[in-house]
Amino acid sequence: MAGTDWRVFVGTVMWLFWSGFYIALAGIAYLIRDWFILQLVLAAPCAILLIYFCFIDESARWLYSVGRHEEGDQLLRRIAKTNGKSLPEDLKVTVKKEKKAYIYDLLRTPTIRKRSINLFFNWFVNSLVYYGLSLNVSDLGGNVYLNFFISGAVEIPAYLFALFTLDRIGRRWSIAGCMVVGGVALLAIIPVPKDLNALSVTFAMVGKFAITASFGNIYIFSAELFPTCIRSVGVTTSSTFARIGGVIAPLIADLGKFTNFKPLSMIIFGVLSILAGLLALLLPETLHQNLPETLADAETFGLKMPKDTEERNGVLEVPSPEDEPSPWDPILADNSTKC
Repeated sequence: MAGTDWRVFVGTVMWLFWSGFYIALAGIAYLIRDWFILQLVLAAPCAILLIYFCFIDESARWLYSVGRHEEGDQLLRRIAKTNGKSLPEDLKVTVKKEKKAYIYDLLRTPTIRKRSINLFFNWFVNSLVYYGLSLNVSDLGGNVYLNFFISGAVEIPAYLFALFTLDRIGRRWSIAGCMVVGGVALLAIIPVPKDLNALSVTFAMVGKFAITASFGNIYIFSAELFPTCIRSVGVTTSSTFARIGGVIAPLIADLGKFTNFKPLSMIIFGVLSILAGLLALLLPETLHQNLPETLADAETFGLKMPKDTEERNGVLEVPSPEDEPSPWDPILADNSTKC
């Protein structure tokens, strides 16, 4: 719903509201010690979201794609009026019919398959480490409410850092750098003596800062990396892997208690974070690039193309020699016209 000029800003700043309520939760939990009442207090505001149905418009593209052209026209005119623009009276919008995307489309072609698996792993690790650190504040020593408050407060500068770096050093290096730095910070906790609790908390918060910035970045990076025709299913599937990581996170966070080796959880979080960061470097940069729209575009996106490759109107045309046809040509040709 946000234009390309505002994509990074909107996609990052919205997480500040998440962090704001994260911080508020520490104070609410401190005041309400009964867990059942606390759950009721936290769940009640969710009912307010039902009011959103009265104020949020449907996607204009979706309205046109399902044949509701009149509603689509009304929405576009309202948007134009809000932005001080005008549309012609005989407005006609043609929406290209798109082929329905399925999960297996993420695995059909070699380049997209490798990148999809890479992104799935990165989403999984981001969620695993993020929620693992959030749930592990009680093991850091000191006041659990203060630790939780600091854990939430550190997210605000993390998202601002992500906002600053995304358009300057790029998506790939921003995510990879944050993941590696976060992993190193978590591993640095292991040799810290028990009497230096403040140092352990500091390393943990550095790790939380880095993983938070990475988590905010990967939403934008994934949406840009997946081609238009499979973007929704790609981001949704990636988010599913993140939810799996979130489910496993409390189990990993408590491993130290059950194995009598307290640093075990931090070792797992640190090693996986570094590994995911290094793998992110294998993905192509999307900053200042013409983003892929079809599966054919995505297969060649970020790759060094042969000399006979031409670029016409922003669309890459990759001729295949007649005497050596590629086994993927039928698939790519089919999807480049339908997606």
